[in-house]
Amino acid sequence: MNSITEYVMRHKGLHALVRLLRKPDTAFGLVILALFYAWSIIEGALQVIGLLTGNPALGWKLLPYNPFQPHLSHSLQPPSLAHIMAPTTR
Repeated sequence: MNSITEYVMRHKGLHALVRLLRKPDTAFGLVILALFYAWSIIEGALQVIGLLTGNPALGWKLLPYNPFQPHLSHSLQPPSLAHIMAPTTR
């Protein structure tokens, strides 16, 4: 056996991860999960930097709108071509 195979066989957690990554659907799900984690870390870092520099708007640069400021007048509108699944809350 080569050294990589021996290393994987000695570390059972790594062996389980390698077996999971061989399945395309599991690998795709792990990529999506990693992207969500990266997004949250970057967004959190921007919010901390914004608070430290006195520019709180810096934390909202990656979001299209403020999720804490809903516009309830738009909530009862029917779907349109711009928003097929649901109306926007802006």
